[in-house]
Amino acid sequence: MSDTIIITMKVIANENTATTTRSISRTDDIRKARFDFIDFEFRQLSAPLKDTLIPLLDDRYDGPVTIYVESRAGDKVFKNEKTVLNSKLKQIVRKETMRHGIISYGSQQQELKEQLIDVLFNEATAPVKKSLEEDIKSNIKKEKYELTGDFCK
Repeated sequence: MSDTIIITMKVIANENTATTTRSISRTDDIRKARFDFIDFEFRQLSAPLKDTLIPLLDDRYDGPVTIYVESRAGDKVFKNEKTVLNSKLKQIVRKETMRHGIISYGSQQQELKEQLIDVLFNEATAPVKKSLEEDIKSNIKKEKYELTGDFCK
């Protein structure tokens, strides 16, 4: 197993591209972590990118928003891409605002926008996170087998 995992996320919208990369080393610490370390890293990495999308829901931009996610662990590469039209996101915000009335403006509307962006990022990152976690688990089992000669342990 590689001693380093590199996660890259890129958002392309309104002719702008924002990219963040995170390198995770000492994979032994990942194996011993008592919380979902991979999920934590993805949340930390996506936070600044989410902040770049929130203003787009108020902007005149109606074009595509693409989130690209890639993870490299040694010679294995896991990728996923999610594209949605910004006009579709704004349409959902308008529908929910009308459904809940004027009260929904302001902070409640901001929360709705943030939730929509969270859903978009979750859909983009979920397959990559799952593949990466499965790869880590299989490597742990493989290492245990090589050390003990018993795959069931």
